[in-house]
Amino acid sequence: MGAALRLSSLEAGTPRPLDAIAAEFGTTRKVLQKKFSRITHETAIGDELDETDLIVQPAEYVPYLSSKLKIDDSDVLATVREALETAQTHGGTSPLSEVAAAFYAVVTQTDGISATQREVAAAAGLTEVTVRNNYPKFSKLL
Repeated sequence: MGAALRLSSLEAGTPRPLDAIAAEFGTTRKVLQKKFSRITHETAIGDELDETDLIVQPAEYVPYLSSKLKIDDSDVLATVREALETAQTHGGTSPLSEVAAAFYAVVTQTDGISATQREVAAAAGLTEVTVRNNYPKFSKLL
């Protein structure tokens, strides 16, 4: 079920992090990855997918994290997406860590909306250090 949820979230353009899905289904990321691989390689679904369909771009995690943080301000979300697009990061960090850092950078500079580094990290399922390490590149863009 977890692997099917991951696949359907990718297809819908609203991906959920593997760790979050694994936690919901009481399994590990590794088990979920194996089952996901089986679904995509051993069924007709795999024939319809291109490898690029399975790559999650950071901006695709914006709705997920905004929901977790309970931030629905359209200006904030647009600024986060703009920062992610401007940063154009490639490799080295997970897409979700990029989104978390961008969210943190934007909310620290937005009146009326607040979230601590700890809250952003917890919502993304990351450590505060991860958010802190990725934060500078986004704070410079704003």
